[in-house]
Amino acid sequence: MHDGWLISGLSLLPRRTLSRWMGRAAASRLSREAARAWVRLHRIDLSECSIPDGGFPTMDAVFTREPRPGSRPVDGALDAVVSPVDGTCVLVSEVREGTILGLPDPPLDLPSWLGGPVEDGSTVVVLYLSPRDLHHVHAPRAGQVGRVHHRPGDRWPVRPPWSTRSSSPYADNERAVVSLVAGEAQWHVVMIGAFGVGDVRPCVASSSEASPVSVDKGQRLGTFHLGSTVVLIGTRWTPTVTAGEPVRLGARLGTACLAG
Repeated sequence: MHDGWLISGLSLLPRRTLSRWMGRAAASRLSREAARAWVRLHRIDLSECSIPDGGFPTMDAVFTREPRPGSRPVDGALDAVVSPVDGTCVLVSEVREGTILGLPDPPLDLPSWLGGPVEDGSTVVVLYLSPRDLHHVHAPRAGQVGRVHHRPGDRWPVRPPWSTRSSSPYADNERAVVSLVAGEAQWHVVMIGAFGVGDVRPCVASSSEASPVSVDKGQRLGTFHLGSTVVLIGTRWTPTVTAGEPVRLGARLGTACLAG
């Protein structure tokens, strides 16, 4: 009931405008003291990240902090599909008839949502990033970047259980889609903006036949400025993660079916 009232209240507010203001405030030097309080409130483990001289200058710097070298080793096994983020798995599903099973109605129109085709039977894992997690997004497999598709949109909350009350956070929110080809497999890494997210920023560009863009497994694809959710869609793989389980950047998330 409490969440329902909050969602009803948010429906009356200018969510995109408020989110932009929150992003600007978080990037301001005036947020320095709030950043220190945020670290204490969420018990963020600073031993696993690089801290700028003098501490974090802004709230945004806490969210976009860099992991210490070696603190997020990438599983180098050839068949390893690695987690693109630190976070929590909220759904393991599959694509059927152009939508993701298990999301509330109305169903997503995936080709439109992704900005391109998606293979029926593709496997889906949805990962939620909490306020204490690192907010960079990385490649689950080595491959070539296909299309990078960015679409402005709304800013509904994505934190469970809000995201399970309606598919609007997935269908309507701002998103950036990085599509990868890894051998015979096709991948889509979808970065979904949420209420309070100042920006969703990919850091890779689309490929062309003349100038293909290759990425290594674990290479950075983009960054959330504040928090959100990643939807990972891929072919020819089997997840080893289950809903409710925490995930760690670079650790095995599943197993790829290798050609040959």
